[in-house]
Amino acid sequence: MSHLNIVSNSNVIDWLEIVIFSDDTGKALNIKTENLCQVFTDVTVISPCERLKNIPSSIRWETYDKNEGRAGLWNKKVMDSEKPWVLFLENGEDIDISDFPNKELLKANQWVPALIIQATGAETYKQYYQTRLVPKSDKPIFGGKNIPDATGHILENNIGLSPVPIKLRRGSEPMSNTDPDDELSVQNFAPQLYLMSGNRYYEERKYVFAAAQYRRLLKMENLLPYDRLAAINGLAGCYVEMYKWEKAIELAEGSIEMEPMQFLPYLIQFRVYQLNKLWDKSLLVLEKYFDVLKVGSRANYDKYISSNETLLKLGKLAINSGVRDKALRYYERYYRIKKGNVEPSFLEMLLVLSIELCDYEKSVYFFKEIFDEFIPDNLTEDLKNKLNDYLSMFMVNGWYDYPFEVYDQLYEQESENGEYRRRLIVTLTKTNRIDKARKLIASNL
Repeated sequence: MSHLNIVSNSNVIDWLEIVIFSDDTGKALNIKTENLCQVFTDVTVISPCERLKNIPSSIRWETYDKNEGRAGLWNKKVMDSEKPWVLFLENGEDIDISDFPNKELLKANQWVPALIIQATGAETYKQYYQTRLVPKSDKPIFGGKNIPDATGHILENNIGLSPVPIKLRRGSEPMSNTDPDDELSVQNFAPQLYLMSGNRYYEERKYVFAAAQYRRLLKMENLLPYDRLAAINGLAGCYVEMYKWEKAIELAEGSIEMEPMQFLPYLIQFRVYQLNKLWDKSLLVLEKYFDVLKVGSRANYDKYISSNETLLKLGKLAINSGVRDKALRYYERYYRIKKGNVEPSFLEMLLVLSIELCDYEKSVYFFKEIFDEFIPDNLTEDLKNKLNDYLSMFMVNGWYDYPFEVYDQLYEQESENGEYRRRLIVTLTKTNRIDKARKLIASNL
């Protein structure tokens, strides 16, 4: 996680100040400051500890009292910066410079939000929207205390939000060490506080308490679009866990109507339909989700599964729905993405589907992927049995030419194998090689 993605043709960015915020007094910065300095001319660290020895001399270092609120510290940087724009990073975050906006695209009335991506498993993710890139200002921008929030400033000044965000990656939830009671002590606390609290209750399986947090947020008038969507989706998720499935579906559909470009409402519908074994509906909604996954989500506190995992789920759903041709397409797409690096059982499934769907070319291809490295003299007894079973399926489809080629090669290597001999005779007969079949029969009389 502690690296900076830099495209090969990156230009030096000298029109903004990068501010790395750290609230850890005991550990070194979990970010490659050297890489940051390759791209950004102005980098500042604000930390409660003294300057670390391994920090490049070009980086400014400012210390603060741990009792100071994060929002106040960020506002101070916004007003003191010598650059027209300021980007705030937290210690341990990755920035993908390939998506970084050009200066010409930034406007005082059109801000670019930050999309923070957190891996929660091998194939699962959460994402959060926050305001991190802001213009220099002669007055405070952020409300809140330790959750800096620009909602009020954005709405009061009719500032638009770009649909293309800056992407950050991190290993934990942003502001995860925030005390909700401490945040509520200020009048202009961040609406995202309710999202954070709702998410915590949800993770603890306290769904009634979580739902109450989301309802509180939805009663607020001044909300950014992605925060409102997060509250609706969070409430729908709670309804799923409380077995109020009709309400969950209704909220999910309403959320999609407000903004089709998001993930969780589709996954909520998918789960409800799946629990009720409505395979056709489940497949349809997951296909919609897969299309959106290619584009991105505009909802805060959204959750998603990777495209690879989605393809596997789509394949299984297609089989349950009786559309095996779709299943083969999804599974084959997964196979191509993995560049063939899949379990043998997955290859066998592809082979069976190809044979069942009478796709000769794919059947031969996947048969070779399974057996070519073992034919003719490295087949175990288990592989021999599987080979015979699959080639029997070939012959049921009326495909005899390829089984002939295989058994001809195998019999030449292992002429004492009666099963190979018998099957070779069958394929010789079926491919009009009658004379050769007679000779083979006669040789064993």
